[in-house]
Amino acid sequence: MRADSPRLARVQDLLDATIWPLILGGCHTGRDTVATIRQAGLRIERLERFLFPEARTPFSFHVLGTATRS
Repeated sequence: MRADSPRLARVQDLLDATIWPLILGGCHTGRDTVATIRQAGLRIERLERFLFPEARTPFSFHVLGTATRS
């Protein structure tokens, strides 16, 4: 999930362009997951944003929710 601060978002971009996808099977930390779900034509019915772990790191941003076809 994309970080909410410009500094952490830049770190995510750097990680995504270098080592992160290689060591974690194609995972990208800086993608805007919510926008991607909407662009796929799904409607988000419930959405919770949270940090895990709670410390603000490039990979601590998460979302949990429900989406259905529009």
